[in-house]
Amino acid sequence: MFVVTTSVVTTNILPISRLSPIPRPRKGLKLRRESVLNSAQQVMAVKKGSMVRAVRETLDNSLEASASDSRFPSYIFETKGEVVDMNGDYALIKFGQMPAPNVWLRIDQLEEFK
Repeated sequence: MFVVTTSVVTTNILPISRLSPIPRPRKGLKLRRESVLNSAQQVMAVKKGSMVRAVRETLDNSLEASASDSRFPSYIFETKGEVVDMNGDYALIKFGQMPAPNVWLRIDQLEEFK
C-alpha cells in the first residue's frame, strides 16, 4: 500500500503581467553614441578587407598603451595587416606575414598601407 501526500508551497512571486516592461527605443529612433575620435582628427575610411598598419605616434600616447605593455612589436608598424572585423571605433587586425595574434586597434590608430 502506497500513501501519496502533497504539499503546497507558496511564494511571493509576481505574475509576469505585473512586472514593468523593459524600455525599448521607438522605431525610427537611432541611438547616438559618443565617439572616441575627435572631430579634428583626419580618419581614413576603414572597412573589412582594407590593408592597414598602425601609426606609432597615436598608439604610443593612447589609453591602450598605458593600460598594457607599451613595447609594441615592430611588425604592426612595418608590415601590412588586414581588417578582419569592426566593432564601433575599433577594428580587428590580422597580420599575415608571420604567425601573430589578431589585435583590436582604434580606427584613428591606423593608416592605409602603401
